[in-house]
Amino acid sequence: MTTIYDLHPDVTPDEVEAAHDATPVDFPDVPEQDNLDELGAGAVVPATPPQAIANARALTDNDVFVSVGMCLGCVRDREFRVPALYPDAETAWEEAFGKHPESDPKKIPRGAVPYWINGRHGHVALSVGGGLCRTTDYRRPGFVDLAPIGNLASWCGGRLVGWAEGLNGFDVWPDPKKPKPPPPPFGLADKERLVRHALERARKNKAPARRIDGLNRWHDHLVARLKESKS
Repeated sequence: MTTIYDLHPDVTPDEVEAAHDATPVDFPDVPEQDNLDELGAGAVVPATPPQAIANARALTDNDVFVSVGMCLGCVRDREFRVPALYPDAETAWEEAFGKHPESDPKKIPRGAVPYWINGRHGHVALSVGGGLCRTTDYRRPGFVDLAPIGNLASWCGGRLVGWAEGLNGFDVWPDPKKPKPPPPPFGLADKERLVRHALERARKNKAPARRIDGLNRWHDHLVARLKESKS
């Protein structure tokens, strides 16, 4: 019987072999993993996990350039269609709800969002089941390709910490057994508050200076945007 842990049926054996045989390029060293210019307000309905998988597949098949190092921006925008909120994957994991700690790549459901923590900005991708994911930058800088989840920890210099139901405050793992929360009405003021709280927690928990610096820049940008909107 097919389960959510099995490989998605649109992935061919040749693609699996190519993913395992691929030699990764260097992990991108970037200050942020999302776009500061995409912090607009407004509530949305996220793509479902099957829709996100189809979106990621299209990025691969059509050789769409998604920018180097923009793993979070790609997953949340191009695949799940939710607005920007946090500057990097590590912060998105720290602030996510519905966390499922997991170290076994084959126990990451297809359509789920796995995270890696590396003490800098981390990494995020989209599982397609069977221990594989579609990720930015692994095989080609700035493009989305199939890759083994188990290979990405050493590639990004971190560890797989699990997957989460929440992405930037939106529920991207709908479950008929639980109430479906309405999409959060994130305006700039809401985002400034959430990022400020994330920055405060990062400082309290003595997060790496690099991640704190990124949150600081992101928060400063939000504050400036707020001032502009009120002028």
